[in-house]
Amino acid sequence: MPPDLTDFLQKDLAQNWEGRCATKCKYAIFAINLDDDPVEEYAVILSDPERLQRIFGYDRGADGAWRRIGMFQEMPARPMSPQDSLIEVLRHSQAEAVAAPYRDLKVGDRVFHLVR
Repeated sequence: MPPDLTDFLQKDLAQNWEGRCATKCKYAIFAINLDDDPVEEYAVILSDPERLQRIFGYDRGADGAWRRIGMFQEMPARPMSPQDSLIEVLRHSQAEAVAAPYRDLKVGDRVFHLVR
């Protein structure tokens, strides 16, 4: 993992999770190509003690600086049992990028995501 990404993640996650994961969260970080260019992006899975799990995506901008590109959401969302740990699933299988079946819709300067 690039050292400058580590520095960025510490600031980004501390700022957005407001100390929630200071010592109690489990996490996994992995490289994955999300946009079919030659450079891999990174995904971070955070799992807090209340079993809340979030996946964030990170990429370099045109200026070379890291940026959060968004948060992944399962669609449709399914309830997770205490046995469902995305970090454990990742240890026993691979993550892969899959193409969305439908593209986003842009009207003027507003972009709409199709929720199914």
